[in-house]
Amino acid sequence: MSHTEKEKERRILDAQIDVVVDYLEDMGIVVEFGGKVNGFFYEDDLIAISNRQSPLSRFYTLLHEAGHFLLRTRDNRFVNSVRSNRRKNKSKRVEVVHEEFLAWDVGLQLARELGLHVDDDTWINFSRKHLYDYIAWAHKPMEFGK
Repeated sequence: MSHTEKEKERRILDAQIDVVVDYLEDMGIVVEFGGKVNGFFYEDDLIAISNRQSPLSRFYTLLHEAGHFLLRTRDNRFVNSVRSNRRKNKSKRVEVVHEEFLAWDVGLQLARELGLHVDDDTWINFSRKHLYDYIAWAHKPMEFGK
């Protein structure tokens, strides 16, 4: 891909990211870019997205984190879901993995609702990579990340 094509792709992704950020801000969620961490911080109504990833990864990660927010607003099962002490027992770990799967699905649904372009194959590969990490963590949480 030429430099011009890469720049065009980056501008398109940045524009799509802006659409998602505007949507989330209209819903009362603050989105911050920078740092090392990606996540939806439930108590703070904050989504953090690391700039240490490609524009495509930022876009997909933002959709996924938006999926967590939307799960909290659309599905009563996740309203009181607490991530503290999530390593304690299998049931809590399964709950986390379940939410992670659903957040990817809801994030993709949001992209479609907003009329944004998501390459299905790339999305599948990206989400599966991250889901595999959560499955590995749920299986052996004390050994994960060593």
